Amino acid sequence: MERQLKMNFPLGIPGFEAYKDWIFIPEDEAPLAQLICMENEYIGFVLARPETYFPKYLEDLELDVESRKVLEIKDDTKIEVWAILCLADDIKQTTINLKAPIIINLENQKGYQIILNEEKYSSRELLFVQQDQTSAEERGKE
Repeated sequence: MERQLKMNFPLGIPGFEAYKDWIFIPEDEAPLAQLICMENEYIGFVLARPETYFPKYLEDLELDVESRKVLEIKDDTKIEVWAILCLADDIKQTTINLKAPIIINLENQKGYQIILNEEKYSSRELLFVQQDQTSAEERGKE
């Protein structure tokens, strides 16, 4: 069963600041979701849980004072972290934006896209590079 949550992005999403209201549709069987603009159904994003593809990603993530304030986060607030995918015709060229994750407060249905100052993350990180390296390493052991 697919669940949908109405989300409010008080500051909008960079590049789409005029749009505050979105529908968040997580997939039940996959670490993917859709984020669709309620005011313009032609605007939407495919999201992925970054820790699925980059296991250490959440360890480096710290929310600043502004994001905590916008999202009304307290110490015990349950949040989710998602990243926007840029889909390519060749799936191996699909990228994920690790530089600007989307943080969602599930308790009040507020969202916020933060821009990380971390230099090690790119806005166009290849999504499947980790799996390709692992399988190449495994092939080298044979």
